[in-house]
Amino acid sequence: MTQTANNYGKVLYELSIPKEEVEQTAKLFEEEPKLLNILQNPTVLRKTKYAVIDRIFDGKMSAFLKLLCKYGRIGQLTDAFIAYREYYEKQHGILHGQVYYVNPLEKTEKERIVQFLKEKFSCEEVLLEEEKNESLLGGYLLKAGGIEFDFSYEGRLHQLEKKLIGR
Repeated sequence: MTQTANNYGKVLYELSIPKEEVEQTAKLFEEEPKLLNILQNPTVLRKTKYAVIDRIFDGKMSAFLKLLCKYGRIGQLTDAFIAYREYYEKQHGILHGQVYYVNPLEKTEKERIVQFLKEKFSCEEVLLEEEKNESLLGGYLLKAGGIEFDFSYEGRLHQLEKKLIGR
């Protein structure tokens, strides 16, 4: 993702457009790629692009999309939406994590994992994705904030092996 897309994502956040509206707009562009193609097409007059935008969007979102068209940056819209989500989550203390397991986690285990991540990363909310991974033998592997926490049997065996051979 480019710095320009990150900047536009931050601008989108700072415009205080409701998150739901931003997500609906992102979904619309995802479901209707022809719309983005029209807005990116250099042969379509800016006036026509603005008319299309005004017909579908209003307020601050309309102004934002027109700005991207004006400066020829509409092609970075998808990345700007991704940057917006990342910036939004950072500002609201939301952390994404993945947990890989052999046996499904019980509710209390999930709660302990979420609490561990909240304390470790000083965040308000944890969105945890769960995925089965038979290769772990048992336990679980946790990834969040660019860090991996290995609580699997395989990982514990590997740690024990390192201690025994002194490495």
